[in-house]
Amino acid sequence: MKKAFLSTTYRSYAAEKAVDGNDRNYMSIDNCASSNYEDKQFWYVDLGTQYDITHVQIFLYGSWYEAFHDVDVTVARSDKDFDIPCNTFKGTATPESQQVVLKCPQGTYGRYLKTQIMEGTRNVLTLCEVKVFGK
Repeated sequence: MKKAFLSTTYRSYAAEKAVDGNDRNYMSIDNCASSNYEDKQFWYVDLGTQYDITHVQIFLYGSWYEAFHDVDVTVARSDKDFDIPCNTFKGTATPESQQVVLKCPQGTYGRYLKTQIMEGTRNVLTLCEVKVFGK
């Protein structure tokens, strides 16, 4: 399991739950990561080494899908500056988009990957699983 971090943690829904290999999208068995309500909350993972990242698959919590909105996905090398853009999810997720796939531009190379809600206030970021693909 990779090391992961949340800007804040709601109850026992720790950041690592989004990289535990369990992509079921319900929280009753405590398998999702979730922040508290806040502004511009974020989650990021340390991939352990640098990769050429091609795309990211994000599994959302089933009944809170609309909480996933206006999310930037960025990448950082060893400095954690998160200044390498991967992609942006604009708008609000729908029941049909409980899995979001975001493609990164060719040459998106880094060790850390971050998701962050960029719009609105008092949001909650809930991720049931994040899969990062690359070479």
